[in-house]
Amino acid sequence: MKQALQFPRFSIFFLGFYMLPWFFAIALPLLLISILLSEFTHPALPVLNMIMGFVGLALIAPWFFRWCIICAGLMYGRPRLAEQKLDYLEQKLESRS
Repeated sequence: MKQALQFPRFSIFFLGFYMLPWFFAIALPLLLISILLSEFTHPALPVLNMIMGFVGLALIAPWFFRWCIICAGLMYGRPRLAEQKLDYLEQKLESRS
C-alpha cells in the first residue's frame, strides 16, 4: 500500500500483484473440486455450481471494487481514501500485536 502512495500511477498494478496470488490460492482448489464434482456426479450439479459461483462473486465484488476505487483515486491525484485505508489497516495490525 505504501508503494502505491509513492507511485500512484502504478497503484492498480500493485493491487493486481498483491491480489493475484491470493486469488489463485483460493480459486484453484475450488475449481478442481468443482471440475471433479461436475464430471462424476449428477448432471444438475453444474447449475448448482454456477449459482454458487454467482453468490461468491456477489460476496467478493464489493471488497475487490473498493480496492479498485482506492487505486483509481490515487491515479487521479486523490489519496484521501488510500490514506484512510492505510490508517485503518495499521490500526488493525497494531491491535492484533
